[in-house]
Amino acid sequence: MPNLIVISIDALTDEDIRKAGDTPNLNSLIGSGTYIRSVNGIYPSLTHPCHATIITGKTPGVHGVVSNEDYGRHGRPWFNSLSELKCPSVFDYFKRAGLSSAVCRWPVTAGGFDKIDYLIPEITDENFIIDDCLGYYLKSSSPALGPIIRKHIGILSFKSQPQEDLFSTACVCDIIRTFRPDVLFSHPACVDTFKHRKGSDSPEVLEMVKLADRMVGDIIQATKDTGTYEKTVFVVLSDHGHIRVDREIALNEIFRRDGMEGKLTADECGHSAQIYLEGITEEDALAYLKEKAKDSSCGIERVFGSQELKQHYGTSGNFSIMVESDDHTQFSNETYCAIERKITVDDHHGCSTHGHMPEKDPKPVFIASGPGIAHRLIEEDSMLREAPTFLKIMKTEAPSYMEEPLDIFC
Repeated sequence: MPNLIVISIDALTDEDIRKAGDTPNLNSLIGSGTYIRSVNGIYPSLTHPCHATIITGKTPGVHGVVSNEDYGRHGRPWFNSLSELKCPSVFDYFKRAGLSSAVCRWPVTAGGFDKIDYLIPEITDENFIIDDCLGYYLKSSSPALGPIIRKHIGILSFKSQPQEDLFSTACVCDIIRTFRPDVLFSHPACVDTFKHRKGSDSPEVLEMVKLADRMVGDIIQATKDTGTYEKTVFVVLSDHGHIRVDREIALNEIFRRDGMEGKLTADECGHSAQIYLEGITEEDALAYLKEKAKDSSCGIERVFGSQELKQHYGTSGNFSIMVESDDHTQFSNETYCAIERKITVDDHHGCSTHGHMPEKDPKPVFIASGPGIAHRLIEEDSMLREAPTFLKIMKTEAPSYMEEPLDIFC
């Protein structure tokens, strides 16, 4: 039986790997295994919905994680608990097969102690840890990991990057050396953070790509230290790309000025927005939004009704409509403000983002290398096929409702 290590480098693209140049660990995995340059994801292409899809093989309309934040709950907390998934994940099937699993900061796995043996959750709100960072991590993680967390907690600076990823990787390496889990999932996010902060094509991002590569190398070395390297399948993947923006449009302020406040409410998803309706039919709302889309100052490129969303993307929820922005606009939820706000590279809102339609480039990648993995280059495939691929690697039967695994096997 092989081991499986899955590392999701948030927002990594083929272009990042090519431009960064000095990525020996990623290049080694690509050179010895299968590389999928372009993965078609889900809509909206946000971190938590994408990671929910990666571990379930299903679209947001099935697994229920339709955005990063839960619009329907007080305070709009992030979707982050494994129990929030409305369908089984790969961890359900690994557990049933008697396999041990570890997770370090993978979105939407918090609290999943009945399915995951060694768990350090992603902390989505800095306010949770600002007073007692160590205490919160100890309380939220598997008790067996207490000594490892205590050992590395000094690396953290609350939720600052890349310190958060350095902490996570140090913990991952010690989990491998101490517990040798059958499967391990980890999620370094520094590339995404710096794309938001500095722009997707900035020198700082390329430095983070090189750092992420070194983290991959550290994890590979941990398997060599334990003698499990030869039997381990390494998967490095990502969740979405990024598109640069230079302005932000306040859709709710447009609705307010048009007398539509309360009838239409936009919940931003970066390059897209989900529209909730009250006291207006979807037909009338669609007609209004499609008319607004004719005005380029509104930033709306396309308007999707509920049936089209479900048919084309498998996306559905309590919202009725989604709107896609043009390629240089992100949306906000603000009201009583200017409709348009210019964005610069120093803007705290970020000058690059995602959430766009999955057809748009650049797209995420998938790399696999290890026993039973073919040496193959694939130009394009689907994120929905990643979860059944993990199950096949671990010789665990996938449910019939999942897609076929990726064509990466010898």
